[in-house]
Amino acid sequence: MASTDVTTMAAAVPLLRRFSRALLGDRDVADDYVALALERGAAQGAPATPTDLKLDLLRLLYETAFDQPPPPAPRPAEGLPAAVMRLPLPNRAALLLRALEGMTFAETATVLSVAETDAARLYRQAVGRLRRFCFGNVLVVEFDGRYARYLTRLVRKAGYTVIGTATSRDEAIALTAHATPGLIVADVGGKGDADTLGWLHDHWTIPIVLIRTAEEHACTSHPFGIASVNKPFEPQALRDALARIIPA
Repeated sequence: MASTDVTTMAAAVPLLRRFSRALLGDRDVADDYVALALERGAAQGAPATPTDLKLDLLRLLYETAFDQPPPPAPRPAEGLPAAVMRLPLPNRAALLLRALEGMTFAETATVLSVAETDAARLYRQAVGRLRRFCFGNVLVVEFDGRYARYLTRLVRKAGYTVIGTATSRDEAIALTAHATPGLIVADVGGKGDADTLGWLHDHWTIPIVLIRTAEEHACTSHPFGIASVNKPFEPQALRDALARIIPA
């Protein structure tokens, strides 16, 4: 291989290491896969341009990880890094190439050896799954116990995980101490309900779907609500409000 090719490959190493570590989650394993990709790249010869070479090396790195899956890396405990590592490898790669490296769908398709439309599909799937992983746990807040159970059934039937149903402020606060919801569904009837929602939103910055009467909608401003459903409502109206935030 010519010295210019070696120089170009060396310039691609930071990109390869960054992508590999984000893709595989283990620094040492990721660096081993970078070395394997570089060896394969050196053996097959360099493409015509530096850009083509970078894409080709990323392709070899991805193919190596796909064909020879590394042992599972320790996952982060929670949050976005944990959600990213839960994605299937093709979706994770598409997401990282687009979001981390700023690649076009055409470039992403080259790295993944798929059609451009498939690269776009893998990316959209990854984004949708991340939204569910990060925000798909729902807390129901309703101080009327019977109506709270009804709301809980509706949310579950819509395809979401309910981490708890709070019928008082203390219950709501206690539930969030054990599991952080990504979304709250709440009927804001009285001042106590609104105060509880305000505390939860200020403490956790949690998106909230408000359920209220037309009079409450007209007379009351709830700045922490990002979607609302007016009573009386059909179950589909609640499903639609949830889907605007988190696809089921």
